[in-house]
Amino acid sequence: MDRRIGVRFTKGSMSPRAVGKLELDVDPLAERMMIMNRVTAAVYYMGKTDIKVRYVPQSLAVDANLMVIILDDDREYTAAIADGVKAEMIDIKDIV
Repeated sequence: MDRRIGVRFTKGSMSPRAVGKLELDVDPLAERMMIMNRVTAAVYYMGKTDIKVRYVPQSLAVDANLMVIILDDDREYTAAIADGVKAEMIDIKDIV
C-alpha cells in the first residue's frame, strides 16, 4: 500500500511592515498627553503619560505632521505643544 503524504509549503512574508515609532520624553509633571495629526486633526492617542513609546501609521514617519500636547489635570501648569514631530520608521517585526 503506497501512501503519499501531501506536504503543502506556503511562502512566508518577507516584506517589511513599516510603522512609525514615537519615543516620548514627557515632563514628569504632565499627567495626560495627546498625539494628533496636525493636518487631519485625527487623534492617535489621548491618555496617561505612563507609557513612553507609541506607534503610529507609517505615513507619519515620512512627514512631520504630528503634534504632541501635554496636559496637567490640576491646571496648575499651562498645556505645552510640540509641533512638527516626525516618528521614526521601523519594521513592526522589531517590536516583538
